[in-house]
Amino acid sequence: MSKYKITFSEEIKNRIRSDYDAATAFFAERKEKITAGVESLEEPEKLLAQYLYAYMPLSDVGAYSFEVIRSYAGHGAFLLEHSPFLEGVSEAYFFQYVLSHRINSEDITECRRFFYDKTIDRVKGMNRKEAALELNNWCYEQATYRSTSLRTASPMTVYRGGFGRCGEESTFLTSVLRSVGIPARQVYVPRWSHSDDNHAWVEIFCEDGWFYTGACEPQPVMNNGWFPYAASRAMIAHTRVFGNLEEGVEEITEQDGCCALVNQGKRYAHTVPFTLKVKDKDGRPLAGATVRFEIINSAEFFPVAVLDTDAEGVCRLSMGQGSIHLHVLYEGKSMSVFANVRESQEAEIVFGETTPEGWTSYHLVAPESAVVSSVDMTPEQAAYQDKRNEEGARIRQARLDSYYDEAFAEQWKGYKNTAKVLEQSKGNFAEIRSFLEKDYPNIGKAEKDMLLGVISQKDCRDITEEVLADALSAFDFRDEYPEEVFTWNLLAQRIHHETATPYRAYLRERFAGRAEEIREDPMALWNCLEKEIGFYPEKEYHTIYSVPKSACEMKAATPVSRAILFIAVLRSFGIPARFDRVYMEPQYYMDGSFRYVHREFEKSGTLVLTNHEEKKPDYYSQFTVGRRQEDGSYCTLHLWEHKFQGDAMTVKLAPGEYRIVTSDRTSTGDVLGRSLIFRIREGEEATFELECIQLKKEDLMHRTGLPAFTVKDREGKSVDSSAVCGEETGILIFGEPGKEPTEHVFNELLEIKKMNGFPKCRLNLILQNSQGLADPTLKKVTADYPDMKIWYGDFEAVLPELEKLTQVSIKNLPYICVTQGSRESLWCVSGYNVGCVDVLVRLVKE
Repeated sequence: MSKYKITFSEEIKNRIRSDYDAATAFFAERKEKITAGVESLEEPEKLLAQYLYAYMPLSDVGAYSFEVIRSYAGHGAFLLEHSPFLEGVSEAYFFQYVLSHRINSEDITECRRFFYDKTIDRVKGMNRKEAALELNNWCYEQATYRSTSLRTASPMTVYRGGFGRCGEESTFLTSVLRSVGIPARQVYVPRWSHSDDNHAWVEIFCEDGWFYTGACEPQPVMNNGWFPYAASRAMIAHTRVFGNLEEGVEEITEQDGCCALVNQGKRYAHTVPFTLKVKDKDGRPLAGATVRFEIINSAEFFPVAVLDTDAEGVCRLSMGQGSIHLHVLYEGKSMSVFANVRESQEAEIVFGETTPEGWTSYHLVAPESAVVSSVDMTPEQAAYQDKRNEEGARIRQARLDSYYDEAFAEQWKGYKNTAKVLEQSKGNFAEIRSFLEKDYPNIGKAEKDMLLGVISQKDCRDITEEVLADALSAFDFRDEYPEEVFTWNLLAQRIHHETATPYRAYLRERFAGRAEEIREDPMALWNCLEKEIGFYPEKEYHTIYSVPKSACEMKAATPVSRAILFIAVLRSFGIPARFDRVYMEPQYYMDGSFRYVHREFEKSGTLVLTNHEEKKPDYYSQFTVGRRQEDGSYCTLHLWEHKFQGDAMTVKLAPGEYRIVTSDRTSTGDVLGRSLIFRIREGEEATFELECIQLKKEDLMHRTGLPAFTVKDREGKSVDSSAVCGEETGILIFGEPGKEPTEHVFNELLEIKKMNGFPKCRLNLILQNSQGLADPTLKKVTADYPDMKIWYGDFEAVLPELEKLTQVSIKNLPYICVTQGSRESLWCVSGYNVGCVDVLVRLVKE
């Protein structure tokens, strides 16, 4: 009898070995070391390493040492022998959802054995479901939600730093579950249909099938959380698989290079099968056309699925019952139509590109809420979990506080950047301290402080001393450039969303023979990299960015990663370089200005957008501008820094075709908007009235009665609702500090305050008790909103009466009302509604 929990079939073993042998042909300079390392391993560790290398993106092959990848293979072999949770797990599930080192686009570090050692004693004797619930409690003791930058931190960074956004929390929990042998996967709604955001959670394969839970949001039962109502309104929910051993078993929403996006929507929403037929102008099936299934979110058409038509010109997809924008691409041409899946599950397109004249109006319908699967907690279970969460928050904060050395930080009190980084570094404090304590030639405290001023809050938690020391060589060129050019485009080590690595010394050595040529003519370097660095799209995953050393040694990178390498080489030789802020195109600094690598962007025409409304539309909320790409798709421009001056916003743009998209979201989640396709010509000006469909206050409102109720002030005195609400317009928030999605609302309040966008009004927050005041996010809110009143109320007594009159469910908090006096609700919402604070602001202002 085998000592391993799973016996691999000869078919699977032969497939993995064959695919591994084929993959090594792309390993370039890394091939010899990797293949020798794999050959030195004993089975089953050898087979597991072959699986990882066979199906990982090329960027991973180059970025991570053999020792890091072996740590995953070695721990997988250990689990095969020792994990009780692998009983009844299929070989495909083991490879895909236990062994796989990658979950999404996170940085990869050795972590599986660390998490196993931290948690295994807590789950001894449990089944997979019980263990997963307990491990989520452990994860909450280590990290909680906080909105962060787009780069996805590693699970170890989330652990060290104590927080992460939902994508990072779910990657963290998934990694912890896999570390003990429990199959787990991250589920993502790439964009919501009913609000402007997205969300991720975790699915766990238990003894009786797949179940879901919110990451770092522990519950005493599975299939419970604050997001099922939102998920039931999604058009698509998917999970990522690297090395799909079940081809044809599950529906694929997109094949993104080596990553398959598997459709999980039917687990959360009442989906229907949709069929699209594409024909050419002569009525023949158009095979090989790319179809982007898009929804409107943040005022842009965002693809939630991408499929190619088959030999019959057909593609099929199961999705939610809302509206979809079908953008078809073929041989550089494109065509778009709208479809309401709720009304019809079939559509046909006769492909022949036509550009509509003038503005086109649209109305996209969001799917209705109808939860597929959700388990309620009993009051006793909820009370038990609340106590565990209180203790978990205390444990987390105590650990994070223990890293900070106040005496050492005091030595840097006069250096604001350093003081801030030390405070934010949490579990990375020792690494920052090591950098600060070490002496470097011609580098003093001021230079170190300047360098720390260009790293992000997330970098504080995972940047290494080696990376920071490598960046110091930039100071050799400080006097050659204006300070702003030097600081952000030469000194900064990070270029885009790639992992920060020590690349400068390496690149100076690798390109030493071309140093003079690079400094005289950076374009010679670009031309060289275009020839030497290949791109193999089927071997990559587009949201992962190669680090410079990887791109060099693998002789392969995505176009973005190749541009990152170009910028890194220039910075290494003292030339400022960057991605520009509008197109994300590479630029380098020469003769006092930045120049585009692609010269067509040096030319320009002028776009003038006019709007005569008192409140101007917000970019990425009510409108966007996108530039047409070679394949016929549109890439949204980054125009945050461009503002209306009076009634006009003026932007210099490169010649080409563009598309304006406007949107405004109704209280039901539907989107009304317009789009316009136009051209920018060199030296000419194009002026358009920005025709946003501005919903009026009455369109957003849903007037209902408001019941009388009683709360207590912070001294324990009873106060009736007439005194709480007053006679003017105000806001009532019934919240649960420390829990989602109340934390989302708190974070939106903080963001609005940064932009000075919150109007003066009665802002009332009602809590169940004073314990919520300890929540760190609420403390920030109270600091930013000193006039906000906090009350304590009996939710079980007050909320049911509110539900009767407003007809808004009280099942999920927060429960938010815009009030007019004490007896009328103008608008009410509960649960997950990203952007609801924007609606509050709008209603109160108007």
